Amino acid sequence: MSESAMASPMPLHQTRFDAPVNLADVGITSFVTQGSSFTGSVKQRYEDFCVNEIDPNGNVLHITSTDIPAGFKSNEEPFDTEDDVPVPLLQLLSEEHREKDKAAIQQYVRKEAKEVELSTSFSDKDARRTFHQTVRRCLPATESNSKGETIVLKHAKRPREAPWPDPAHKHLHFVLYKENRDTSATIKRLAMFTGTSNSFFAWAGTKDKRGVTVQRVSGFKIRPEKLLAAVAKINAEAKDEARVLVGNFSLGDQLGLGDLSGNRFDLILRDLEGDSEDIASACKSLAERGFVNYFGLQRFSTTKIPTHQVGAHLWRRDFEAALDLMMTPLESDSDTERAAKEHWLTTREMGPLPGCIGRFNGALKAILGPIKIKGYSRGSIIEGFSKLHKNDRSMFLAAYQSYVFNLATTHRLSQSKDSLIVGDLVLKDKKARNPTIVTEEDVTSSVYSISDVVLPLFGETTIFPKNATGEFMKELIAAEGIVMEECRQPFTQMGAYRGILNSASDVEWDIVSYSSPDSKLTLTERDQLEGTTLPESDEAKTRRALHISFSLASSTYATMALRELMKETVDPTRGDKRKAVATEGEKRSVE
Repeated sequence: MSESAMASPMPLHQTRFDAPVNLADVGITSFVTQGSSFTGSVKQRYEDFCVNEIDPNGNVLHITSTDIPAGFKSNEEPFDTEDDVPVPLLQLLSEEHREKDKAAIQQYVRKEAKEVELSTSFSDKDARRTFHQTVRRCLPATESNSKGETIVLKHAKRPREAPWPDPAHKHLHFVLYKENRDTSATIKRLAMFTGTSNSFFAWAGTKDKRGVTVQRVSGFKIRPEKLLAAVAKINAEAKDEARVLVGNFSLGDQLGLGDLSGNRFDLILRDLEGDSEDIASACKSLAERGFVNYFGLQRFSTTKIPTHQVGAHLWRRDFEAALDLMMTPLESDSDTERAAKEHWLTTREMGPLPGCIGRFNGALKAILGPIKIKGYSRGSIIEGFSKLHKNDRSMFLAAYQSYVFNLATTHRLSQSKDSLIVGDLVLKDKKARNPTIVTEEDVTSSVYSISDVVLPLFGETTIFPKNATGEFMKELIAAEGIVMEECRQPFTQMGAYRGILNSASDVEWDIVSYSSPDSKLTLTERDQLEGTTLPESDEAKTRRALHISFSLASSTYATMALRELMKETVDPTRGDKRKAVATEGEKRSVE
């Protein structure tokens, strides 16, 4: 593609999307490798898409044990029971009232009574203390209170817990395994069943819903036995679908977003169509050359409300337009919600809107709060966006930064896919924060390569390349009406730098044959823990699948690696049969 062919797109504030965005809409059009396209079905079964997080030390996480650490286990000696009544308690009852009190305690333990008063008289203070201590040991979910010289047993509102084993490390680290579940939704269920809140939990990165994923999570003073009990309840609801496992418990500090070095992917691409040698060549190219480091479509929403378009409005401080865009009626809206949104867009009257916004649209509810109280005005709209959780606000702003990055990456690769250009930005090492501007001497000395080239996720602290791509970025942002000098917190970002190319490491692949469309082709970690094996089939194996595994750094999109691999012009993870469409199924060569 020539430089003249890379024209700036229409500004987003002049664009209307009548369908979810596609690859070309967000600048995803270039490939860095050559080769023929092939097709296959991705995520046909959710277990065809397995992701294991890689911790900061480079260890691929696996769930291998559900054992409770020794520090959480009780050091108390075990005790016997007689007809469900702890023997240590029986031994403290008087001979005169032992049978009567035994029957009362039995009734209490079996939950046939919420409260019982014992007949044994404990006139001695030390005897009463001993009995209370024994109750705490044998019946930890029980309150024992003195009533004169007798004792009353009743169920505690909150069972007593043993002291936390390590005051210096108050967060339980555990490996979370989930099947076909959203990370946030899974954490919500764990919080509900452990009697805590979402804020008690933290994780390094959100994982795909449709897949089998393994990741590290931390929970503030969440005891492993409670977590295991919560998982049992979740799995009872799910039966054999959407299972959850937790294990590999340890103690540490709270996890932060980004506390990982990457992810290991183990994927099955079914209904493979293409020449086996071409497919093998594509896998080798992915391992040797990598792929274009675009932000994938997940960054830009899957509805008619593109997050990068909302973000563009926020960057240009057109808060009214941002709100109107978020009010776009969606097919998923209820009839009441759709009518309320349409009423708002024509009258700017709140009407029944706050009460009918979908329960999952917390961002929109937060924005409407000040408007409901103070009425429609620019000030109340700005206040509403200011009240957004910082992660939600950052999502919109970052989506527009990602959009500009994608378009600029395509522009830069149209200049050269192999060589440096004077004015490029490079980072001397991965830890460097400030880029170096490439000189003529750098180009001829081969100190840097195309793999070192970065582009800014523009912001308050970033600079642009000193070449045509830098000018392209400036023109793109200016055409949107964004003036960086006028951007103010909380509607701006500091900025960062991102490589235009990325690599997949430890790439392994194999082409396998199978018979039925739903044949099980890989074992999940749950399968391995439960001793499941791949089923044998006597049917003719007429179908082919690509089994490929690779590791990617954090903030890298597997969908973009698959796109490069398959030379797809559509997102390879959307739809049932993900096929390249440029030549109606014929083999296509990408130069």
